Amino acid sequence: MIDPVEGRPSGESGENEPYPVVFSVVAVVGGLIGLVAVVILCSETKVNPNVVRRGPPEWTNNLVLKRSMDVGFTDVSDGIHVAGPNHVVRERLGMTTTDAARWNAGMHEGKHVFEIIWPMKNNRGVSSCVGVGSEDVKLKREGRVSLVGDHSQSWGLDMPKQRALHFGKVQQRLYLAVPDKYYMYIDMDSGTVGFGADVKEFARNAEYFGNILTGIPKNPKKPMYLMVSMCNHKEWVQVFYRGSATKGKGFDLVSGKPFYEGESEPKEEKKKETPPPPAAPAGNVINIINSNAAPAPGAYPQGYPPGPYPPGPYPQVGYAPGPYPPGPYPPYPQGGYPQGGYPQGPYPPAITDGHHDQGHHGKGHKGKGHKDKGHKDHKRSGSSSSSSSSDSDKEFKKGLKKGGKMLEKLF
Repeated sequence: MIDPVEGRPSGESGENEPYPVVFSVVAVVGGLIGLVAVVILCSETKVNPNVVRRGPPEWTNNLVLKRSMDVGFTDVSDGIHVAGPNHVVRERLGMTTTDAARWNAGMHEGKHVFEIIWPMKNNRGVSSCVGVGSEDVKLKREGRVSLVGDHSQSWGLDMPKQRALHFGKVQQRLYLAVPDKYYMYIDMDSGTVGFGADVKEFARNAEYFGNILTGIPKNPKKPMYLMVSMCNHKEWVQVFYRGSATKGKGFDLVSGKPFYEGESEPKEEKKKETPPPPAAPAGNVINIINSNAAPAPGAYPQGYPPGPYPPGPYPQVGYAPGPYPPGPYPPYPQGGYPQGGYPQGPYPPAITDGHHDQGHHGKGHKGKGHKDKGHKDHKRSGSSSSSSSSDSDKEFKKGLKKGGKMLEKLF
């Protein structure tokens, strides 16, 4: 019989349908899964590199280099090539084996800083790790594993997965990726390892990611060594030792000049003061003598030696630049001119020795006429020579006066 209201057979009820029961079971299972996920996530402490702090740890304000620590890599697996003391490259083909390298100096006390360059793009593999470990940690493992941090005597940061590991368990996680260049701060006194951004680039504003690795034992019989592991072919990393904390006189990691323990602090070199360039020569001074000899800088105004200079007028262009050799220069037109380069004329006529004309050697030699005519010719020649000499002297004196006035205007 059909129920006229509900449109279904009479005697059937919606309470007998299985759908509400199924939905309830799904809701309970989903809630349990969510609760388990929350518990797992809350069991791991997360570190946000943006909010920890700015700048490196305070103990990096007073560092000193130790030669016993500045040793580089020598202990590596057979799949890694030591390209330099601070540079290792994985040469093994394939990615089925994880290879590691160990720093050659152990640490059981003190605080130490290392700079690490490990590019991400086309370099880091899926299990690139950096951290510390004892000599008990093997340098090769089959498979792609987090080798540094997978052993009971190793603590490592798995950079691709952004997690801190010890004995295969996650200690902490990072929110942001580890940059290509960063600093590693190993504090064996407190048993922690921290990481931070490049202090050479960001100085005091460099982000400090915090103490990522914790619980490292301080055991002189089992010192810890800086370790790196990788699985990519041709993957490389560079590690540089940057100093250890000291109670004596040291240098600042951010702005100081590094020096080794037992050596004196490097002195700042005084910058040599360079003399100012000589002033540009005036455009209307003449280069009288071409010579390689040069006077001391600044000895003459405008770089030119004292006169006397020959009388003008001087042309306005075409003068060779100074400096010139010291004077005095021989005034012309007395002769003995130095070489080049003289201004264009006109110059006063040169002074020549007086001479007798033909009358001195001609008819005046014979007879009576010699005395009178020769005497007259000689007198005439002498007067002509003296007048020519006096005219030349006048022009020369005028020229000197004119040149002196021009020099006064110049200097």
